[in-house]
Amino acid sequence: MKALHNFKDLKDVESIWMVTREYRGVAGAGGVKDVSRDLAESLVRAGYEVSVIMPRYGFVKPDELGFKTLGTQFDVNANYAHEERRENVGFWHQKLKGVDVILVEASRFSEKLGVYVYTGEEEGL
Repeated sequence: MKALHNFKDLKDVESIWMVTREYRGVAGAGGVKDVSRDLAESLVRAGYEVSVIMPRYGFVKPDELGFKTLGTQFDVNANYAHEERRENVGFWHQKLKGVDVILVEASRFSEKLGVYVYTGEEEGL
C-alpha cells in the first residue's frame, strides 16, 4: 500500500466517508473526537466532500444539537451471537463546518449512555 504524504495524493478522490464512534461537539470520550473532526474539516478545506457517520448514543440529543431526521427508516438484521433479531434503523443529518455528519439511530446505540463503557445506570437495566 502506498503511503499518503499529503492530500494531493488523493487526486482521483472526490468524496471521503469516515466512520467513527466520536466527533468533537457531538460525542466523545478521548482524543478520537478531536482527530476525527480536525481531519474531516482539513479535508473539506482541501476541497473534498466529506461525510462522517457515527452512532446516535442515548446521551446525544440530536434535535438540541441542530440535527434533522432524514425520515428514511428500515429494518436490518442485527443479530447477537446467540439471538436472531431485526432492528429499526434511521438517520439524522447536519452539516458542520462543511462536513456532512450523519448519526445512525438504532436501539443498540441509543441505549448506550457512554461511548465505550456501560454506565451504572445501564447496568441496572
